[in-house]
Amino acid sequence: MKLTIFGTITEDTIIRSGKETTTLGGAPFFFCKAADRFGTTMVPISTIGKNDIKYLSEKNTNTSFLKVTNATTRLIVNADLEKPTCYVENVNEKIDVAALPNEVFDSEIITMSTLSDEFNISEIVERTNKNAIVAADIQGFVRASLVRGLVLNELDKKLSRENKKLLSQIKILKCNEFESLLVDSTLDLKQRAANISKLGPKIVIITLGEKGSLIFDNGAFIEQPAVGKLNRTLGAGDLFFAAFLCNLSAGTKEAAKIAAEFVYEVLGSEK
Repeated sequence: MKLTIFGTITEDTIIRSGKETTTLGGAPFFFCKAADRFGTTMVPISTIGKNDIKYLSEKNTNTSFLKVTNATTRLIVNADLEKPTCYVENVNEKIDVAALPNEVFDSEIITMSTLSDEFNISEIVERTNKNAIVAADIQGFVRASLVRGLVLNELDKKLSRENKKLLSQIKILKCNEFESLLVDSTLDLKQRAANISKLGPKIVIITLGEKGSLIFDNGAFIEQPAVGKLNRTLGAGDLFFAAFLCNLSAGTKEAAKIAAEFVYEVLGSEK
């Protein structure tokens, strides 16, 4: 299976217990980890700094369409605060969707997991093969424009009318519990997921941190518990989403189980 992921590879500096560690992150990076693990051909569409592309060496990853720039988009994550905060240190240039070759859009699954508005989402949807499964992480639909100094915890208050209309063309939507409230304010979580599905997505994934995730699939609910305690949560949602999509052919329930196990495999075993 071939999967194209639109997003931004980032250089994440994590501050924990007064110490800084730096590693690559961002949805495309974590999706490539899943591709390596599950044998999926991954096509990441992202910018990446010229000094960092050598670290994206996972098997099954086609790096031909990465846009190499002077530096990778950098995020600072302060985990020492009562409410961990992530803000943008530098921002890379946007990628022109219209300039991408047709090969990018002929994958079985096209996924949009953007940080903010670094891609024109409507152009991606328009160019996607009509037989492809279109999946998206809601964060790029609700977050303010990506600028230096932006705190990524700060999201727009509601989904725009234009982006709500785009949801009708998405089959699989992933969001966390807070983001789901920006789409539908219903307090009951299951009813909220069902209401979001009415906007278009047949499968709605709501990640719930240490409680696992709730998935609504064509009228049925799947409650997937977390496998174990994670040493860090940054990237957990991306890893879950990536593994879920890589194993979609196994069925929704099994894909969710595999995804939860994969998140723990990557983040629960870190020292």
